[in-house]
Amino acid sequence: MARPVLTSYYKSSNFRNRPFNKFNMYTSPDETILCQDNKQSMYCQLLCVFASAFLRAIKFMEDHWQELCSNIRMGHVSDWITESSCRNAVLGISSDNLIQSWLI
Repeated sequence: MARPVLTSYYKSSNFRNRPFNKFNMYTSPDETILCQDNKQSMYCQLLCVFASAFLRAIKFMEDHWQELCSNIRMGHVSDWITESSCRNAVLGISSDNLIQSWLI
């Protein structure tokens, strides 16, 4: 079955048997992460604290959609991204996918 890497980790014995650490709390209860039904798991996690981060991400995408699309099409990173490690990492990926980026 194809699923995200994090889902595989969360369903592993390493995650299930991890020692409790109050500084390593997750935003969704373990029961929602470990749910066998991926659809139910995702839905319940979206109802938890995680949903606020998800909504912030959607709002960010709404606010920056044109700029994101332009950056992807042009293989460019906006000038306001000044952290060199972030810029270089994204530019390395975007230059490899410039032809596919025109499909956006």
